[in-house]
Amino acid sequence: MDSVPSYEFHKIFRRVSVNVNLKGAFTPEEIDEKLERAQKKFQIKAKRAATEAKKKRLYKKAKAIEILQDKNFSEKTIAEAISNRYGIVNLTLHYGREKAEEMKLAFERARIRRRGIRRRRRK
Repeated sequence: MDSVPSYEFHKIFRRVSVNVNLKGAFTPEEIDEKLERAQKKFQIKAKRAATEAKKKRLYKKAKAIEILQDKNFSEKTIAEAISNRYGIVNLTLHYGREKAEEMKLAFERARIRRRGIRRRRRK
C-alpha cells in the first residue's frame, strides 16, 4: 500500500468502508481486527449461501479483505487520517461512513458559499 497514490487509496477505502464499519478504529491493530471480523463474516455467509454465484461473490469479498490486510491497509489508513484531518478517511474513522459523507458535502457547500460571498463583496 506504500506505493499506492492517495487518489487510488481513497477509491479503495470507500469500497472497503461500505462493507466494513471502521468507526472508532484509531490504531492499525483495531482496523485489522475489524477487517478480520468482516472477513470471517463473509466466509460464514458464503458457507450458508444458497446459490453458487452468491457464494463466489462473498468469498471474493473475504479474499479481497485478506489481501488488504497483507498489504498494510490499516497503516496507510492511519497515515491518511493524520495527514488530512478534514478528509473522508479521518471523518469515517470518527463518525462512520454515512455521517462522514454528509459532513464532507456540507464542508464543500460551505466553501462554495463563502466563495460566492467574497465575489459579491468585491463588486
